[in-house]
Amino acid sequence: MTGVQTCALPIYTMMSTITSILRDDPKPISRVGTKRAGADLWMVATAGGEPKMLYDHSGEEITPCFDPTSQWIYFTSSQTGTLQLFRGRVSGGPATQVTQGGAFTCQFSPDSRYIYYLKTRNGGEIWRLELATNREEPVVPEMKSRNWKVLRDGIYMMDSQNNSQIGTAARVAKARFYRFATQKIEDLGFRTPKAIAYTGIDLSPDGKWVYYSQVDSSTSELYLVENLP
Repeated sequence: MTGVQTCALPIYTMMSTITSILRDDPKPISRVGTKRAGADLWMVATAGGEPKMLYDHSGEEITPCFDPTSQWIYFTSSQTGTLQLFRGRVSGGPATQVTQGGAFTCQFSPDSRYIYYLKTRNGGEIWRLELATNREEPVVPEMKSRNWKVLRDGIYMMDSQNNSQIGTAARVAKARFYRFATQKIEDLGFRTPKAIAYTGIDLSPDGKWVYYSQVDSSTSELYLVENLP
């Protein structure tokens, strides 16, 4: 069992203002399939209602993100045998593969020029795809989890030096910043008081607060089941 709560931590360094895109239209969610192993991509309106199936190829369709126009959705899919980013309309229909070298999760740059992603689910490494040229290139190979946010002048990271998907998932994290201008990582001088989950962070629109999931406890139990059919 895992106890998780969302926490906010003030950011003690000046950064660029974050531009948030507010969407009143439906947002995508991932839902685990019940008839086969894997996960499918569904759409549900922010006001509620019945979810609509968008993509249900064999394997997984997970970790979706909107493009800045909210007309296209990018998501991770294993339909080719490896995890890659695909692009499809929010209304559904055919999806097109956009990465070739592996990809997991996604974020757009504020100027919409790049889409950032992890190279692999298990090994991390932040890469980016230049949309105009389809060029894939490494950015922060040292980052191993999903706890990062792309800003105008760099990438804000809550870095636990932890694997993104396997191993010990919760550790205390240090706040670090990768600056595009210098291509260097800066230590921001503080860390989370408790261990945090690896599944992502967010920042407030004014750039003063970072939001993350704090793991207060993580335990497991062993059970004996008798007389199975």
